[in-house]
Amino acid sequence: NEDQTDQYGYVSADGKTKITYSTPFVKMKYPFKYGDTYSGLLTGNYEYPGNVKGNLSGSYTVEADAFGSLILPGNVRFDNVLRIKTSKTEEIVLSNSVQVMEVSSYRWYNAAHRYPLLSLTEYTSKLGNSVNTNYQAAYNSNAINISNQSNYAVFLGDISLYPNPARTSLYLKAEVATKGTLNFEIWDASGKLIRSFNRQVTETGISEFNLGPEISGLKPSTYLLIIISGDTDKTLNFTLIN
Repeated sequence: NEDQTDQYGYVSADGKTKITYSTPFVKMKYPFKYGDTYSGLLTGNYEYPGNVKGNLSGSYTVEADAFGSLILPGNVRFDNVLRIKTSKTEEIVLSNSVQVMEVSSYRWYNAAHRYPLLSLTEYTSKLGNSVNTNYQAAYNSNAINISNQSNYAVFLGDISLYPNPARTSLYLKAEVATKGTLNFEIWDASGKLIRSFNRQVTETGISEFNLGPEISGLKPSTYLLIIISGDTDKTLNFTLIN
């Protein structure tokens, strides 16, 4: 929901290993800024291949421990990046053994992208005297491609259209965090793209865009206006009347 993201379970790629949390893991809280931190407990059930089942319990800590710039492959630079560190320990009690799973992960975010720009994770499994450690890394190739293509503006907060319904005049009001390009698309009720255009944002803060020229000649009806910033978008409805 708008306050937090909860993880209620996990299934491996082959479908053989499953976790079901009765007390879910709170993966992220909103809003979340540099210096914020929270901790919690989790409980649940664990299922191994071969129908081996066990109970699990554990704890976690999530903290925003760094803020700055991130450079990804291809020398693509992202500023105003927040790093999220997650530390999680789970104790899995089976019929004749106890396994401890330790997960440490780092994820880098900025306001222009819904998903992490970069994720690095370390998994450590302890069973008796056996200790196994694995690593996983992934970066957001879509964010890199978009950054290579254009310098786009980032919008924040509420976006509104007025007057709505409209006749010949239509204005968009939005809070813009960075300078750059905003792309617009107008779609009709049948799902057909009618017009596409862009606007250059030269000042940050509250901006107002006159869309009167773009709606000129459109028939009275209800339309969708999609505002695209990087790999994020917002959709608004507007109606034209005689």
